[in-house]
Amino acid sequence: MVLKGYTNYMSQLLIANWKANKNAATTKNWFEAFKAELERLLAGQKLRQQIVIAPSFPLLALVRLEIDQLQAVWQNRCEAGAGFELGIQDISQYGAGSYTGAVAGQNLAWLKPSTVILGHSERRRYFQETDQSVAAKIDQVLDLPARPIICVDQAQIKSQAQSLGSLANQPLTVAYEPTEAIGTGKHPGVAQVTEMFQKIRSAFGSSTKCLYGGSVDELTILEYLLVSEGAIIGTAALDGTQFARVVAASQAHP
Repeated sequence: MVLKGYTNYMSQLLIANWKANKNAATTKNWFEAFKAELERLLAGQKLRQQIVIAPSFPLLALVRLEIDQLQAVWQNRCEAGAGFELGIQDISQYGAGSYTGAVAGQNLAWLKPSTVILGHSERRRYFQETDQSVAAKIDQVLDLPARPIICVDQAQIKSQAQSLGSLANQPLTVAYEPTEAIGTGKHPGVAQVTEMFQKIRSAFGSSTKCLYGGSVDELTILEYLLVSEGAIIGTAALDGTQFARVVAASQAHP
């Protein structure tokens, strides 16, 4: 399987991971707040980042519509490679078929997602996902086609890379997620994150793009963008106003 260039994004990537939160009403409220605050904060500016919003499965169609409307308003105010996209939080390792409760790539293709998160620390912790099951999902993501984001903690870097086989020699996007920072408000130093990125590129390949995830907010986003290609934002992405402030803060990145 060839990656088809889906890791070759030009702008830095900001992924809003809503996890198992929100319903239809609160989703609409989120977008109203996000659009109003983003317009206020970026008045006269062009958007410089790729913004991916990843809701739970039941909200995907609604968020797809909201993103299309948002992109229509901002399409002339985005720099090359920037804009708004739909993300998926997980995907089945199996194709379409007799897999009750699973969501396959074929089920999602009509929504045209750009990005799928794989192996998030919460998937590994609560759903016993392994390096092997994460690797098995990559073909499903590429068939969409979409960009796989492989999440690892320090202990999983080598084993996850080894599980990929021939894919390990291709350009990949890997997110470093220190477990102790997920949803805790703790922020590892940039030096520690940079060291982990070096280990990731050593294991996955020198062309690997690295994201950071773990209690990122508008106060810390810029320092992590100085050493990465983007970030996965959890808690700070649950409020539309706060996430708009994260996006605005990231605009200061050179």
